[in-house]
Amino acid sequence: MYDDRMFIFTLFEQKRTPSHALAACILLMVIGATNPSFAENPGQERPRDELRPVLDFMVLPSIQYAHTDIWRHTPTGAHPVLSAANDVEIVPGQRLDLLVFASRYGTNAEGQASITCDVSIHRPDGKIQPLPDPVVVADHAKTSAPVILLSQRIVSFTPEPDDPAGPYRFEFLAHDLVTGVAATRSVIVRVGDSPESIELPKGSDPAAFMTGYYQRPQPQLALPMLTALARSPLAQEKADALGALIGFHAQILADNPWLLSRFCNRFTATADRDERHLLALVLAYATRDNPAFREGLTSTVQRRLVDADAENLRPPTPEPTSGGQLDILWGQFFASGRFEPIASLVNITERYLPYLGKMEAFRHLDSKPKVVPPEVYKDAILGSAIWSLRSNASRHKLVHDYLLGLQESNTASPARRRVLSLIIGEKTRQLPAGAASH
Repeated sequence: MYDDRMFIFTLFEQKRTPSHALAACILLMVIGATNPSFAENPGQERPRDELRPVLDFMVLPSIQYAHTDIWRHTPTGAHPVLSAANDVEIVPGQRLDLLVFASRYGTNAEGQASITCDVSIHRPDGKIQPLPDPVVVADHAKTSAPVILLSQRIVSFTPEPDDPAGPYRFEFLAHDLVTGVAATRSVIVRVGDSPESIELPKGSDPAAFMTGYYQRPQPQLALPMLTALARSPLAQEKADALGALIGFHAQILADNPWLLSRFCNRFTATADRDERHLLALVLAYATRDNPAFREGLTSTVQRRLVDADAENLRPPTPEPTSGGQLDILWGQFFASGRFEPIASLVNITERYLPYLGKMEAFRHLDSKPKVVPPEVYKDAILGSAIWSLRSNASRHKLVHDYLLGLQESNTASPARRRVLSLIIGEKTRQLPAGAASH
């Protein structure tokens, strides 16, 4: 009998609702191409008849697991960077999230909206499985029709190895409980046969792959890209210079556990010393808190991972002691687009801010101590953190928006505001020159 194992729910508070300008940008980027009725000009008022409650909604399939961070931790009006997975084939064990957005709904006398969605999945083998409970988009939410609502509950679909390959159709029936209006949408996602190897596209640039990954995740290419990097001078570097690579691949493995066995199989099979070195560092870091997984490996592989543990970087801490730990955070961000690595980097700059200038003062000492004081190293790490945040904020809109969201927070301390002013300047909604517009 077919069961409910495919359906996993993630609940989160809907802490922010976008303004009309944000709504238009979301729709132009992720909705307008598939649903023209959503695409609007944020600089113009919509005619009154276009605001009537007729209920319009969209379903966005995504393997960009930071979507709730992007929605909640960027300021209203900051054009969230959401990525659809319409053209992506998922494999057994890979999670797909389905986000529901609603617009042009009705509100009651108190200005509250109430919208639910019935969901069913149509499998390639002809079986139909309805979701046991409706998805709540809004439950007496205080809002107004120009605001786009993201559902309070995200539907996640993870095919099992024994599930059939082929197209899966998700049918959504939305109900506006205020007006009684209903609307339907469907999305089709293909589940593949989980091939053991995928060829890297010709001319692939590892740097571009890593720094742009969060915008359009392609986990199937993570192992081939790491193999390609093993043929570059990067493979000769020590762990402290590989923090971004280690953090990047470890984050992909955390988000895609189905890939872990493939990395291990490659690690066991490869005779290339450089490739084995990179795989050992990545696997050792990714499985450092997973003793059960390691116990299932051969004794030879376990010994190699223990050796890599001795060489590897420490995980990032509130008081890092090396630039490699900062790089791990950047690798985690580029692999996911999540807010936490950026918030951690800001926390580090705030904690080390009192040491600003200690390195310059040390350089000007006539008689230097034999042992460099800890505060000098902390100033060096502070400078690296500020430089990397400033540089990436100028290149990546999402980094800038996360920093702007932190700057605009009502709970930001004076020290945090000072740090953020050093990174992105005084409070501004202008995107830095040269930043990607996505």
